[in-house]
Amino acid sequence: MIGQWEIINNRFVYEYSDRGIVTVRFGNGVINTESSSGYSSDVQPFLDKIGDMASSSSLGSIPRLNTTMFFKYRVGGGVRSNVGVNTINSLGTITIFVNGVDQNRNLRVKNSLTVNNPLPALGGVDMPDVEELRSIVKYNFAAQERCVKLKDYYSRIAQMNGKFGAPYKNSVAKVNNKIEISIIGIDENGNLTNQSTSALKENVANYLSEYKDETHYVSVRDGRILNIGYEFDIFADTSVDRNQISSEIINVAYEFNQNLNLIMGQDIYLSQLIESVNNVGGVINVVAFRVYNKVGGQYSLNQISQPLLDTTTGQIDLIDKNAIFAEYNEIFEIKYKDKDIKVRFVNF
Repeated sequence: MIGQWEIINNRFVYEYSDRGIVTVRFGNGVINTESSSGYSSDVQPFLDKIGDMASSSSLGSIPRLNTTMFFKYRVGGGVRSNVGVNTINSLGTITIFVNGVDQNRNLRVKNSLTVNNPLPALGGVDMPDVEELRSIVKYNFAAQERCVKLKDYYSRIAQMNGKFGAPYKNSVAKVNNKIEISIIGIDENGNLTNQSTSALKENVANYLSEYKDETHYVSVRDGRILNIGYEFDIFADTSVDRNQISSEIINVAYEFNQNLNLIMGQDIYLSQLIESVNNVGGVINVVAFRVYNKVGGQYSLNQISQPLLDTTTGQIDLIDKNAIFAEYNEIFEIKYKDKDIKVRFVNF
C-alpha cells in the first residue's frame, strides 16, 4: 500500500530560527562521519573516530543524499480549540464499510452514526505575548532539569507538550509538606475556568512524575477564580458627551486588567488604573472608586479572602492601599466588560 509510515532509526531534533524557519537536524549533523575498522598507533585520532561513531549511532543515522522525506505534524487551534459540552455534534467526511446482505439495513447502519462530546475541550491557548513570555522566562532561566525547587515545577509545566492538554495558568506552592499545583483553564468564550477535566489533572501529574524529586508528593487541583467589577464616580467636563467618556473609561479599565497578564497569586495595585482613568478626555477627576467581588450565578463561586465593606454587594475593603490581594492559587478576572465596569457621573 502506498503511503505507509515506517518507524526507522532517523532520530532528529528541530530548531527554530529568529525568522520562524524550522531546521530539522538528523544524527550529529555531520555527513562525513565514517566508521573505522583499521588500527592506528596514534591514540587521539582513534579516540576521535570512536567519538564520531558513538555520536552518529546514538543520535540516529543521517539520511542518504537525495532522499525524499515527508513530515507529519500536528498543530493546535489555540483558544478556538476550546469547546463546551455537547457542541461537537456534526460529522465531516466519513468512510464506512458495512458488508451485510440487506443494503437497506446497511444504509440505516451508516446513517445511524452520531458524534458528541460529553466532556469539554479545554487547555487550548494562543501564542503567548511578550509580557507573558517574560513571566515564563524568568522562571525557566534559573530552573533545573529536575523539579527540585518550586520555580522548577512552574517552568516545567510551561514546557508541557500541548498534545496532553496544558493548563492556561498555573501556580506552585508548598502546602503541608506537599507540592500543590493549582491550574486554571480557558473556555470556548475566552473566559477563565476552574473546571478542568480529571484527565488534564492526571496528565499534569504524570508528566511531572518524570521530573519531580523522589521525596516530593505532588497534587494537582483546580485554582480559584476571583471575578471582580469596578465602579467609578466621575466629575466630568459638561461640554464632553458623557456616553463617550463612559465608553472610554470602560475600555481603559478593561484593558488595564488585560494588559497585566496576571499570573496566579498576583495582586492588583489600582493607583495606575485611577491615573489612566483621570487621563481620559473629558474627565476632570475620579471622585470615588470601588471594587466588587462578583460571586455566584454567572460568576465564579470563589470569594476573596480580603475583608468586604458590604457583604450584600461584595464591595471589597481596599485597606487604604488601593490594592486587591490574591492567594497563591487565585487569579482575578473581569468576566463581562460591559456589565462589570460601571461609571457614574457626579455634579458639584
